Amino acid sequence: MSSFIEKKICFSLLLIMVTSHISLFSANDYGFAYDASGNRTQRTILVRRSGKLTEDNVPREKEAVTDSTLVNHVISIYPNPTKGHLTIDIKNLIENQKASLTIHDIRGQLLITKQDLQATTELDISSFPSANYILRIVVDGKITEWKIIKQ
Repeated sequence: MSSFIEKKICFSLLLIMVTSHISLFSANDYGFAYDASGNRTQRTILVRRSGKLTEDNVPREKEAVTDSTLVNHVISIYPNPTKGHLTIDIKNLIENQKASLTIHDIRGQLLITKQDLQATTELDISSFPSANYILRIVVDGKITEWKIIKQ
């Protein structure tokens, strides 16, 4: 278990170094916060104005976690980590909106495709081995991705 934590810390430090190096060449800087399961909980955009960095689009603590690519939709995925049964809630999904999902393994191999999602969708991944997976949700052509941990 401590080896996993050490790897996670090393990966986080590497990610911070790479992100800070890349941000030197971009117009805006981005900061992200993650919960213990690896889900992104906050995105901060630091906008350069007159050589100074200012914060824009910072979610407040009481607001639901959203992905800016899916404006007006709040997505909840639980439980994560999961032993096999996963629930996906997409708030404000209206009847005619096209919504789909895919699950890929860490190598990119497509494992599940599901079209015509409802506001609440149940998935059973209990037959999958314990590993990390990528859940991609598409609503009206806008994409968000989530890391799913199968125990």
